[in-house]
Amino acid sequence: MKKFLFTSLMTLLGTQALQAKTTEYFDRPVGESTIVETRIVKDRSMSFTLDVLQLAKLTLAGEYALRLSENVALLVPVQIGGQLHQTRVNNLDNTNYSLALGTGLGARFYLTGAAMGSGFYLQPIATVAWNRALSTEVDSLKVNADLLAGYSWVWHTGFTMNIAAGLDYQFATLLEKGSDKLVQVGDMEHTLHPTMSLAFGYTW
Repeated sequence: MKKFLFTSLMTLLGTQALQAKTTEYFDRPVGESTIVETRIVKDRSMSFTLDVLQLAKLTLAGEYALRLSENVALLVPVQIGGQLHQTRVNNLDNTNYSLALGTGLGARFYLTGAAMGSGFYLQPIATVAWNRALSTEVDSLKVNADLLAGYSWVWHTGFTMNIAAGLDYQFATLLEKGSDKLVQVGDMEHTLHPTMSLAFGYTW
């Protein structure tokens, strides 16, 4: 009887411990603190996030990530945006609309944790965006080269949050629509300024 009671008590305690561990397991982001978490990270190879800070600029800036190795992910950014420009010429208001499309290539190097999991990272990335004017004869071409440092949170549900900050180097030029080709207007502009990203998405 004593042996039976002891066995039942140990079984009950083990069940409670397992339930507590399961609750903790599903409530925290994916890391590499346990063997089970490491397996889940390795089972995930892709993610897609959307930068909410770019919405203030009327731009949808998404980022597709593909895991290449244990600590490296390939990045493909996609930008779609519309812009409204208000100008005043000869005391008359002039409204110009434009549509911006862009893409590029980058990489994310995880300094802690594994790719597609939670951890600190460095991210060099370059994008090219074409701004198509809808009501004028001038387009613009912009090239951005960014170097960001950030942190990624990935929950077991797949919900993902990335926050990063760094430097953005941009050069842009205006292109005028000619009879048979585009002609550069003026000099190319070069700018260097800080940048920040706050993105939410899903990892699978």
